[in-house]
Amino acid sequence: MVALPKLHRKLFRDLTASRAQFGAVVLIIVVGIAIFVGSYEAYQNLDSSYEGSYKQLRMADYWISVDHLPRKAATEMNDVPGVVAQGRIVGDVTIDLQLETGEKVSGRVISLPSGEHPEINDVRIESGSYLSPGAQREILLEKRFAEYHQLYPGDWLTIERDSSKVRFRIAGTVVSPEYIWVTKSAQELFTTARTFGVIFMPEERAEELFGMKGSVNEVNLVLEGGTDPVQALSEVRRVLRRHGIMRLTSKDEPITVSTRKIDIIQGVRTAYMIERKDQPSNSLLKQDVDGFRQLAVLFPVLFLSMATLAIYVLLNRLVESQRAQIGLMRALGYGTLQIMFHCMGFALVVGVIGSVLGALLGHAIASFLTSVYAVQLKLPFVAVEPHWYIVGLGALIGIIVPLTAGLLPAWATARMRPAEAMRPPVPRAGHHTLLKVLLPFVSLLPSVLKLPLRNFFRNLQRSFFMAMGVASAIALILVSLSFVDATESLMYTQFEVIQNYDARLHFQGQGAVATASYIEHLQGIQEAEPVLELPYRLQSGDQIADSSILGLPQGSSMYTLLTPEGYPTTVASDSILLSLSLQKKLNAEPGDQIHLEPVVGSVGETEKTLAGFVNEPLGGRAFMPLEEAQELLRSPGAATGVLLRFDGEPSAALLERLYRLPETASIEFSGEARRFVDELMGFFWAAIGVMLAMGFALGMAIIFNGVTVNVLERRREIAIMRAVGLSVSRLAIILTVENLLIGCLGVAVGIPLGRYIANYFMAQVEMDIFSMTAVIFPRSYVIACVSALVILLVSQIPAIRQVSRMSLPTATKDWSE
Repeated sequence: MVALPKLHRKLFRDLTASRAQFGAVVLIIVVGIAIFVGSYEAYQNLDSSYEGSYKQLRMADYWISVDHLPRKAATEMNDVPGVVAQGRIVGDVTIDLQLETGEKVSGRVISLPSGEHPEINDVRIESGSYLSPGAQREILLEKRFAEYHQLYPGDWLTIERDSSKVRFRIAGTVVSPEYIWVTKSAQELFTTARTFGVIFMPEERAEELFGMKGSVNEVNLVLEGGTDPVQALSEVRRVLRRHGIMRLTSKDEPITVSTRKIDIIQGVRTAYMIERKDQPSNSLLKQDVDGFRQLAVLFPVLFLSMATLAIYVLLNRLVESQRAQIGLMRALGYGTLQIMFHCMGFALVVGVIGSVLGALLGHAIASFLTSVYAVQLKLPFVAVEPHWYIVGLGALIGIIVPLTAGLLPAWATARMRPAEAMRPPVPRAGHHTLLKVLLPFVSLLPSVLKLPLRNFFRNLQRSFFMAMGVASAIALILVSLSFVDATESLMYTQFEVIQNYDARLHFQGQGAVATASYIEHLQGIQEAEPVLELPYRLQSGDQIADSSILGLPQGSSMYTLLTPEGYPTTVASDSILLSLSLQKKLNAEPGDQIHLEPVVGSVGETEKTLAGFVNEPLGGRAFMPLEEAQELLRSPGAATGVLLRFDGEPSAALLERLYRLPETASIEFSGEARRFVDELMGFFWAAIGVMLAMGFALGMAIIFNGVTVNVLERRREIAIMRAVGLSVSRLAIILTVENLLIGCLGVAVGIPLGRYIANYFMAQVEMDIFSMTAVIFPRSYVIACVSALVILLVSQIPAIRQVSRMSLPTATKDWSE
């Protein structure tokens, strides 16, 4: 049997003797590293899953929309070196679900070649089969729409366009790279499966449906590796000009309204190009993943910072408690470096164990979060794999953190002279303590209060460090709970305060305000309000944002506008209100002139004075009075929808009458929209749930360590009190009161600390789809504080039991405190 060196044996005995404390330190490192590896590896998995899906299904780099082009134009673009081009037909239709209520929803038809998959923007078959060869009356349905409406391969679906209806057999359900996040447009970010579906149809049938024989209205482009985009797109423009398209515009190269007017007068045909970065689904997914990436950085930094502080305090006090042993080792001839490396051995052992376990747990967390996200958005391809550089970095951090935390106390103690180290610390000179200044009557208090108060103030540094452990735990729990509260507040504000309607009826294109008046008189309708929503480009100075303007009736009772402070407001005449997300994009202030330019058409360009900002948690729009929005269109009485409030549960007969209105495209129910947003938040809830669980675990470990060391390092003091006749129960009360005093200080520090960190975190999370503000409900303060104090009280039980069983003669000879 190989004999271990003496210092190694001592290290092993010390670890065994203090296994509870070192186990808690290991837990601190495990949690910190698991959060880092789990969150950042999940982010990398999601990014890889998106890119993998786009690559496998050959998602386009550019989409060029036109009124019409001959198919040979796409063939000519395909002949451009480095360019793969494919033409197709894209158009919006109405889907008649053939239900008792006459329910209709909006649909988008996209043409595909029959019998073979497309070269660009392919689809993955989830059930059924691909389109058969020939012009069969078959379609493929986007998976979420099919699942929601319980449509399966072999079923028939009726598609309506221009008052004509055609029935198609469903061949299969698919997932498309263009609609991983299903949305109608950049202005309509939230589209539920109940009201919108994507249909893939054979090219020949799409030509018949839209009257585009031999033509396409969209060309998809992919640039091969190494191709110069500027040169390739220049050649594409030449092809377009040969076919009568004289101008190609994009988000980065817009044309003014005046130019559009001239083009209309001169008969100039234009095309619009969207890059992949601006494609609605990809843009929203990127925002979603980038938002998670921010959390994947912020939470690990917070957890590791708290872990570093806790480990430093613990190792500093543990090394200090071994001063006499270190002095004896120096007297026996051990060198400074030998002793320092021995003390660092504590940190190295817990660092290695904690980082390895943390990396493994982190990988499991990453796999869980990736799976939740993949199921939620139905990703075609999911990449769950270990990212070894992240695992390695996590393990390295897990070792460096405790080594760094233990370096200073180990170096300070190892440099002591043997005689100095073996003597008890020199008592401080007598003076009036802070306690006597604050509480001059302390001597009149009973011993169960007097002794804890004296212990608290006698060593303020020790009390402060332990209080900081409690404060750290409260801050960790509070920050995690703040995301839960902010999300609940977001949902309540949007669906209970702002949206006071039961449903929103969408018109096919532009409808009339008179329709709202007609609907309001139907039996079962309590109230109906017309609205007009227009896609617009807003500009303030050099800042530009594409959004929409929602025109509301003055004094609307079904759409409440709230100031950032939460008070109701209205839109004044000749002015505009912006959502908080638009404020960030435009960097505008009240009183600024906002330039408004329609995204489509040649009328409606104007300027409005910014009256203020509104809190709209979901999406981000601008708001104007309905009459002024109608003036933009130069169409008095225009509307794009109606907000509805039902008198109780709507009957099937009422819904049928609403769906049978010629202007009706779809009806979006608020309850469905809320459930849809809840589903989108599924991944967020999973991530925050993990953070919350880890926050509780880390807080528990920090408090347990602090309390245990605080009791055990005062063995001699406690033994003397027991020797003079103090009972174990009375001793437990004194220690409990002292720990509660420290806990109250921790609460006083932890609440503002947690609030500050939560506000900072919320300010860093920027997304167009969600506008979250820092909210912490009173219950969260109670949960965080009560949890920390309960953990504190429970953590002291093992330490009190241990000191109650120790040998008094042996303990009274120990001076470490």
